[in-house]
Amino acid sequence: MLNRAAGEGHYAMAARAIERATGLPVLGYLPNDPALSMPERHLGLAGDAADFSRLALSLADAVSAHIDLDALLAVAATAPDLADAPIRARAPAPDPSGPIIAVARDEAFSFYYQDNLDELERLGARLAFFSPVRDGALPDGTAAVYLGGGYPELHAAALEANAPMRRAIRDAAAAGMPVYAECGGYLYLLDELDGMDGRPRAGCGLFPGRARMGSRLAALGYRDCSTLVPSLAGPAGSRLSGHVFHYATVEGPATPALSMTNRRRPDAPPALEGAARGSAFGSFLHVHFAANRGLARRLVASARRYGSSRRRASGR
Repeated sequence: MLNRAAGEGHYAMAARAIERATGLPVLGYLPNDPALSMPERHLGLAGDAADFSRLALSLADAVSAHIDLDALLAVAATAPDLADAPIRARAPAPDPSGPIIAVARDEAFSFYYQDNLDELERLGARLAFFSPVRDGALPDGTAAVYLGGGYPELHAAALEANAPMRRAIRDAAAAGMPVYAECGGYLYLLDELDGMDGRPRAGCGLFPGRARMGSRLAALGYRDCSTLVPSLAGPAGSRLSGHVFHYATVEGPATPALSMTNRRRPDAPPALEGAARGSAFGSFLHVHFAANRGLARRLVASARRYGSSRRRASGR
């Protein structure tokens, strides 16, 4: 099949040439149609759920109109069976007695590796999703909070307006609940976060500092890190690795929590960033738990301890 054909004539000419050169049939094409492209959104990333829905419908129409599906299925039926290959097992059913980790997931926070969520469940946690934009409280029974990346700067006014949620997260951390935050989640935990209009909006106030959005990338790529202070991420000197992609910078932070080495520039001075305070840890680093299993284990173990202590305190 061909992509971005200018029309039937272009397709026929290219198909003849390919079939002569390869002896393989060409079964159709997708036209060069703007409706079949994915628009970029904020920071140059792929579009939102509505964009995906529109694209799926446009692709279905184009495939039906321009590709010989009967021929495609006939060719597919001649393929041999795939050799057995190991497939990563999905997470087991959540442990009904496991600690509840509240995961922020809405229009402001949406960047998560599914593998990370599966790993938390594999380690015995139960996940409860909530919206820092709309919900007024953490899910019942929450024993830890996981704030992923996203676009808090686009929703800074709504996040500021939801003072009950900001207070709930701040109070939970003050009571010793583990709070782990990456990139956008980290910015939300600061005293202030600039919206896209440059106006500072109140964050949760767990960490001192103000996040400012720049017009150019501040950091991009893979980083090898060492923790600088004891924290939820481990003792000082613990190793983490992951990816950074952000336009924001943080002004006036507390003592940095991470020393980050750029894998492409290992001789450059490391960047010092992130913050840790009590049971809360945040940084720009997006981690994959497969490469940071100790962090996942500490998060679940800390949630388990916190949940147990709260039950003892309440006499349950």
